[in-house]
Amino acid sequence: MTFPKRLLLAALLLGLVVLAAGCTGGFPFAEKREAGLSSYNFRTGTFGLTMEFLKGSPPAYIFEDTPFDLSIKLQNLGAYEITDGVIVLGLEDDYVSRTGSEPTAIEIRGKSISEPYGEVQIRTYGLRSDYVDDYSETHHSVIMATACYRYRTEASPTVCIDTDVYNLRPGPKPCSASTLTFAGQGAPVAVTQVEQQMVPSGDYLIPQFIITVENKGGGTIIDPYRVSEICSSTGTTVEDWNTIYLEAFMGDRLLDCRPNPLRMRSGLDTIRCYYQQGFPKEDPTYSTTLDLRLDYGYSFTVSQGMTIEKAGIR
Repeated sequence: MTFPKRLLLAALLLGLVVLAAGCTGGFPFAEKREAGLSSYNFRTGTFGLTMEFLKGSPPAYIFEDTPFDLSIKLQNLGAYEITDGVIVLGLEDDYVSRTGSEPTAIEIRGKSISEPYGEVQIRTYGLRSDYVDDYSETHHSVIMATACYRYRTEASPTVCIDTDVYNLRPGPKPCSASTLTFAGQGAPVAVTQVEQQMVPSGDYLIPQFIITVENKGGGTIIDPYRVSEICSSTGTTVEDWNTIYLEAFMGDRLLDCRPNPLRMRSGLDTIRCYYQQGFPKEDPTYSTTLDLRLDYGYSFTVSQGMTIEKAGIR
């Protein structure tokens, strides 16, 4: 039986297409998905590290003098890798004791192309329920886990160096200084607003930015250089809390920011950054990038209760 040459040629071409698709991992759909991920902005949202007890851990009820495992899920839902963090358990020492060493250090990757939801880790601790008081049949005990870690928020809004503040030059301007608002940058502390001002000073204009910073993560801001001491409550002072260090660049120009460090008075505060050298008033108006980097520590606690029972009461 013979086949027309055209049919054989079509079959050969189809085979080559299938072979090429297999070598590249499929038809262009996989490439499109990778291209989409590579262009995805991971610096969104207001989460950093999250922590939760796994279901049934600790058990809701347990007999006295019984060993059990406590398992905790950690996930870095933010855009910054944690390399300096600790986790500390809070136990009611008269009723719950440790049976082994605790893995305290936290190192966990943030969101990326390979891990769009950040790295997930499970920490397991060996514990034992102790004896209930002689005059009681049960005792309710609460187990707490506190995480402290160093983190960073990065924001890079486009701002306007408007040297025509009174709109006296003919023709349209390429940009105008305005107030910019944001939702989050993939971290529990967010830059939520940047107010731009051009302040006249003789023949120059001084760019000034009023930056609003908010604690959006539900935890507590701490000094990034005293993470371990704060989590273990070793000699802490009032300066250890609500401390944020800021670096700001306008292009390649380092800005002067005050107060720095910023000590948050509430869940929202502002810091002013300006370029003291300024720009001549005759310079053209143009857009540039304002690069902001906030360094801080962050702490939060989760808790779960359990009931210790005397044997034989059920």
